[in-house]
Amino acid sequence: MKWFKHDTDASRDTKLKKLQMRYGMEGYGLYWYLIERIANNVEIHNLTFELEDDAEIISHDSGIH
Repeated sequence: MKWFKHDTDASRDTKLKKLQMRYGMEGYGLYWYLIERIANNVEIHNLTFELEDDAEIISHDSGIH
């Protein structure tokens, strides 16, 4: 998938507000980073919505521990 729709008011979503309250902008950014990584792997023949990388690799790539 090359792109996905992103609501311009996503930051007002209650679940994302709670995520931001708990983990700050770092958590909010990590959320969108993961959404992008998942969407990058979605193709007509691959609809699993899973990441191949584990938490250790994601932590290294994002710089968040």
